[in-house]
Amino acid sequence: MLNMKKRLNGTNHIRFSTAFITLFALVCPYLTVCKDTAFALDGADVAIYNDSIAPPDPKTGESRVGAWQDGIAAIRCMLTWMGLSHEEITYLDLNDSTQDLSKLYKVLIFPGGWAPWYNYWISLSGKDRIRSFVKNGGSYFGICAGSFFASDRIVSEGIPYDDYFVYNHYNELTGYDLDLFSGTATGPIDGIAPWPTYKMTKINFPNDTEILSSYKKAPFTEAMLYYGGPYFTSDSDASVEALGNYEYNGEPALVAFTYGSGRVVLIGPHPEIEEDSDRDCVTIDGEDEMDDQGSDWELAQHLFKWLTSGTPQPSCPELHAWDGSAYQFVGSIFTRMHCPEAERYQPQPITFAPVPQVDGTLTFLIKEVDREESYINSTQMHYRYQWDTSGRWLPLPLLSAIHNRTGDVIPALGAKDNLRAFMESGDEIMLRYLAPPYGLEGVEFTAVSSGYYIWTDETWCKVLAKGPDVVVEPGAKVTLGALINNMGDEPMSKETMIWFTLKDGSGTKLGPVSAAGLAPGSSQLYLFEWTVPGDVAAGAYSYQVSILQGESDITWNDEYYGKPHPTDEAGEPTINQCH
Repeated sequence: MLNMKKRLNGTNHIRFSTAFITLFALVCPYLTVCKDTAFALDGADVAIYNDSIAPPDPKTGESRVGAWQDGIAAIRCMLTWMGLSHEEITYLDLNDSTQDLSKLYKVLIFPGGWAPWYNYWISLSGKDRIRSFVKNGGSYFGICAGSFFASDRIVSEGIPYDDYFVYNHYNELTGYDLDLFSGTATGPIDGIAPWPTYKMTKINFPNDTEILSSYKKAPFTEAMLYYGGPYFTSDSDASVEALGNYEYNGEPALVAFTYGSGRVVLIGPHPEIEEDSDRDCVTIDGEDEMDDQGSDWELAQHLFKWLTSGTPQPSCPELHAWDGSAYQFVGSIFTRMHCPEAERYQPQPITFAPVPQVDGTLTFLIKEVDREESYINSTQMHYRYQWDTSGRWLPLPLLSAIHNRTGDVIPALGAKDNLRAFMESGDEIMLRYLAPPYGLEGVEFTAVSSGYYIWTDETWCKVLAKGPDVVVEPGAKVTLGALINNMGDEPMSKETMIWFTLKDGSGTKLGPVSAAGLAPGSSQLYLFEWTVPGDVAAGAYSYQVSILQGESDITWNDEYYGKPHPTDEAGEPTINQCH
């Protein structure tokens, strides 16, 4: 009766037969709507959709989970490598949560899997929340089934599907009605791999594009895992950029476009899967025989840079390792802090094994690629062997550090002190370390650095600390205070004012106090003495602090780059927050 043979870890849209649609129409009115509720969301750079909480079919026991769990595991490891914090969300969070997604995340990822279950578990209001998130400035990244789900129309196994052809779990008539992509997603492509098989396929990038301009110069080709994903045909009036095409049929495999104030990337194959490496945290059948021809993670990283570029990001100089013939990107070093007072050691796992030079040294290159100025205080390279049961991280001796403009900077980078190496966009520092004593087999590396950055073309101030709550009585005088840091490279103008707002529901603003002249990168304590009016009730009051320059609010908010993660002074890896 149902044409729905599928693998539980499969990744494509599966065909609905007419009988299947009819069955849903008859049964759905009698389904019990899920009584679970959404959990409070913490927020992160990226939200990953995962419906693994979905209960199995009560009659057959068959799984009704849409998201491919291997794909999600690989996505998590890929995002960690990129330095992007991430959190998983479910259909309950989309359907029932009252939290504002735009204040929690920069990007929503819908992974590969089975798109009909996405449509089944996510209600119409949940889809409205996704559209609103993107329309108001968020981004959407759809992989395989996540691309089918985002499309206006799909063609699966030769059968077209559109809106309103099936009931969801909540007895709502639905279909492919998220409609972020104005066009048709068609798949699986049997000529590459008949469903439910998978294999490597080549994606050609024939033209230079602004989105990938800092990745590679076209033309170039990438090899990716194909597992039932679509190709894309955009409507004639849609503004969609095809970034890469399947070599098999020349049809678009990777597209990018804007939706309202937000951005969308859809891809048919799976860039998250590393077929020749264990760093993606999953092993799929037969991957040892697959020729990956290099990682796709750096390509994905450049896509994420575009998806998040609408939001201010802190500077993170890139770290590259010598592989014997060229420098390969391995991650970023931290300068997430914006002033000397906030510097701390911040580790970054090295995901690419460097190749030693003939003289037994390892060579790394720091590149400043963003629009900020970085002041790097120290860079240490730690290592440990997997067979060492103590688990200790040991430092490698730093032999040399050569700045491309200023020469030797090893005095500045050798220790955390008041000496710092200055880097602006385009600068490079070559680092040479003594290699580990027992070779590189089974060795892990972590770069541990400290430093800070300041903006070069934007104006921001951050409230480093504010005074305690004030206890007031009518007629008394109390003092409100805040420690303010100038994150830019210019002194604060005479229009810069600090305001104190009572958090008692009245919205009473106190001040202002001038912050004119606050020097770049420096911090200062500002105080305001308030004579309490007679109509203010006695009691304890808390307050918030904001910095305005004319009518513009220039108060830096940590939500711009995610919530801070704990760091380990001993050098244990933690999640990078810079992009």
